[in-house]
Amino acid sequence: MKRFAFVVAALAACGVRAPAALDVASLVRTRGADEARLELVARILADPRDVQARLALAALVERDRPAEAIAQLETVERLGGPIGVRWHADDRARLGRLLAQRGDRRTLRSSPTALADLRRAQGYGATIDPWAIATAHLTHAMADLAHVDPGIRARGRDELAFARAATDETEQLYQGSRRGAARTDSAAFAAATHASYLRALAWWSPIWTGEAAPPSSEELVGAERCRFAACRARDATGDASAEAAFVAALEAPPIRDPEDAAAFLAIALRAAHASGQGFGQLVAARLDLAALAGGDPVGKPFPDLRGPARVVLARLVGLGATRLAGPSDAELAAASRDDQLLGAVARLLDGAPPPRILAAFAEGHPDADWFATQFELRDDELGEATSEDAGHDWQAGAVVAYVQRVASGARSLRSVEELVATYRRSPAAGERVARDLVAASDDGALGQAVCGAVFTALGDPARARTAWQAAVEQSPEPRYLARLAEAIARAGDGDAALVAATQATAASGDPAVTWLGVARVLESVGLHVFALEASRQALDLAGANTIVPTLEVASTTSRALGRDAQAATFDRQRARLEHPPLAASLDPTDPRAAVTAYRAAPTAGTIARMWVASRWAWADVAVRVELYGALATSDARRAVIGRELARLAGRDVEQGSTVSATIFSALR
Repeated sequence: MKRFAFVVAALAACGVRAPAALDVASLVRTRGADEARLELVARILADPRDVQARLALAALVERDRPAEAIAQLETVERLGGPIGVRWHADDRARLGRLLAQRGDRRTLRSSPTALADLRRAQGYGATIDPWAIATAHLTHAMADLAHVDPGIRARGRDELAFARAATDETEQLYQGSRRGAARTDSAAFAAATHASYLRALAWWSPIWTGEAAPPSSEELVGAERCRFAACRARDATGDASAEAAFVAALEAPPIRDPEDAAAFLAIALRAAHASGQGFGQLVAARLDLAALAGGDPVGKPFPDLRGPARVVLARLVGLGATRLAGPSDAELAAASRDDQLLGAVARLLDGAPPPRILAAFAEGHPDADWFATQFELRDDELGEATSEDAGHDWQAGAVVAYVQRVASGARSLRSVEELVATYRRSPAAGERVARDLVAASDDGALGQAVCGAVFTALGDPARARTAWQAAVEQSPEPRYLARLAEAIARAGDGDAALVAATQATAASGDPAVTWLGVARVLESVGLHVFALEASRQALDLAGANTIVPTLEVASTTSRALGRDAQAATFDRQRARLEHPPLAASLDPTDPRAAVTAYRAAPTAGTIARMWVASRWAWADVAVRVELYGALATSDARRAVIGRELARLAGRDVEQGSTVSATIFSALR
């Protein structure tokens, strides 16, 4: 045995294990880098076992096409040889560097596969930052903890303890450095952990059905207590986390107290901006309008509300005929932050000119800038949008926004734009650009994800499915698994989509979200039976964040299959959780009513109503799609709507794949 080991070592020292290295520098000097690469690729195509050409190609493209270099080196490793891998020490070190680079990229985007890359890189002699290893362990542990399999979750708990210990040791190494100084305070960490616990409890416990009791009073502390209706609106206002939790509370008691009602109007306006829900919709959902209206709702509406809140609510529900006087500048100057905001809203509802509306805000008001931007109140905004965006390709912008959200971590957006432009000219040429994009990526899986997102956006389900499949094979991350399931559904393969969705939901951490996304796609392509099955899975697992949209999909699918009684049952369940909108003919913030009015009578007046409603409903896609088609190309508002649709294409991707498809179609 010792003699055999000596012979192997001697052979390796003599270069028998690996073919003589090609002189890449000389090849580049004589042929140029591009021609040299093509020549090596041709050699590999002619003989896939040509290790010498593969090693030379990896050396040539290491800097500019790292994913391609990794693929060549891993192929050499798989080919092996009678006495091991036929490569040189430089080739082995090269793979270590490339894997370390890919591992760092995956760590930055919280990929659970980063740890395997970093460990492999260490095995090839690469030096890895201990902090990167500790972070990758933590990410891997969190992914395991989200898995449905109890054995995998147990493994995640063990690894989490190990990761915490490794992090502590690493922080000691970095004592005095920026990373060491950034260590989270233990009290703040405990508070954040408890907040995460309450959010998870709200998602997963069937509290909203009455089947489970809410948390104890000892647990209801911090901003997240408002998610369980354990705080008043006046207590939440001004705290962004508490406001978000208050708005998200499901089946909270209606607000009847005038002071809380006034506080909620300001909360609702900020929430509408942050979440995309309509302002009027939020108000109708939470305020007991009948109790607040008073004995004479027409003559003296909402008598117990203070000035600005009273005016806003009266205008919002159509009782503005009384023409309640809005607050003066002097009154607003001495008013609170929320009263100044509501004063601006009152003037906006009254149709005041922009300078008059903005005068409601004191200098330095924290809401003034976004309010002015949201409602296009600065005199030059529309003019700037027209000159800046004239002839802009909004569909390409929408694709880029979608890719940024779906394939988070993508660096070169210029490459995405090039892929979109080339594909439009020739899908086959676009496929070649896609291959180059993947090859030039630090992480081939991310490159494939980018291509999968682009092909999805451009309406090419076959190429999208292929790209997402390649992304999953290289890095089986939960987000990629979910996108693959949707791509398979979009390609019309219902059985395979349900199988892929089962795998994706097992690792997702919130399976109802994934099932809902797949159900929506299946329904959009007419696979109603499969969509109903996906909806059923989502309903079984739905929490407060998914129950209403899941019931909506289940109802639509049931009707498409002729199961009207079943659809009616779903509608009744949804009605119990939803709140009716304000009077459709009166509420200027209601985008659905505005679209309905335009379709009934397409006039300049109904177009103007849609424009106003779009300002209030920050993320409503339907009203913007209708507006984009209704407005003339020369209308300055059309550029604004195009820009907003491009932005919305990348919003709420997990539950909005079919919405994004609607946007791409509208912008063609």
